[in-house]
Parts: sequence; C-alpha cells; structure tokens
Amino acid sequence: MTSIVLPIGRSLGPTYSAEGELEYTEVFLGAETIELDDVALTAWTLARSDADAHNEHRFTREHLRDLLVEAEADGDPTATIEELFKRGALAEVDLELDDLRPLLARHKLIPTANAFGNTPETPAWYGIGKGTDEVDINLGATTHYLWATGHRHTSMWDAVADFVAGTDLDADEIAAELASALPIVLAADCGYLETV
Repeated sequence: MTSIVLPIGRSLGPTYSAEGELEYTEVFLGAETIELDDVALTAWTLARSDADAHNEHRFTREHLRDLLVEAEADGDPTATIEELFKRGALAEVDLELDDLRPLLARHKLIPTANAFGNTPETPAWYGIGKGTDEVDINLGATTHYLWATGHRHTSMWDAVADFVAGTDLDADEIAAELASALPIVLAADCGYLETV
C-alpha cells in the first residue's frame, strides 16, 4: 500500500485587516495555531476533500497535488504541500506498512458530528453525521466508541491502550481499525485531529 495524507487541525476562520483585506486564516493544530495564506489554505482545505479517495485509502501526496493544480492555485503545488507537512498541518501514513503508534501517539481525534447509533438492520455499524437527522458515514462498534470517547485521553494511542487494558484484545489490531477509519472521518468533517 502507499502512504496517504491526513489533514491535521481545525480552521479558526479568516482574519481581516482594518482595511477589509484578508490577511490570513488561522488553523488550530492543538499544540499551536498557525496562519495560512490563500494558497496554503486551499491546499489544506483540499486535503479534507474527495471523500471517495479518502475512504478508499488512495488520497496520496500526488492526489493532493493534482487537486491543487486543478484548482489553479498560485505557486508551486509541491512546495505548498511540503510546507504544510513541515508546519504540521498534514501527516502521512502507510496504513499497512507503518507502525501506527507514532501517528496515534502524536494526535488526538476530536469528534465534531452527531451520533445516531446502530439500527436493527445493521447492528454492527454505528452512524455519525454533521446534520441532525442524516447519517454521513458508518463506523464499526470499536471505532465508533473510540471516535466518541477518545478525546478524553492524551492521544489516540492512549485511548486504544485504555480500551484494550484488561482484555485479550490486541492494541495493534484496534489501532489499525481506528487508523483505517480516520481518512473518511476527517473527509466527512465528522472529526479532526489535534497534535498533542
């Protein structure tokens, strides 16, 4: 498998000058707040787009670069993306080959959607969504629980470790299940990652 891109942080909105000119947009990363200009903001916003690519784990650097080129953003798309990685606004992980502990130990998942539970027809899946009456995505029971409660822990890894404590469950398997769902949770705007 190839490495996929995950957006980090939450937009705090634009800041305008006294003359009404857009100066920058703030992005809260958890450990800090950074300021993004229009081009960087476009790239960072696009990193949360294309839910299909995120769901299928094919949202790579190249895919983000192609989206930025299609958006006709100013400047060098590759340099813009690299700068976002350096500033901590993007992360990259290979869900099959990488040790997931470093990614999960550096970030906390903050839920931003409503929970709708499961249904008699689909008891293994739990719906979440941005609206008040519509499911955007479905998560397995374990991932749903970690999505809903993991923010109470220092990091996603700590949430996984607490979840498996005193059980026969394997932390790496639970971590893989959670990490596999992260791309679609972020793309559906049902949660965001904070750096810890």
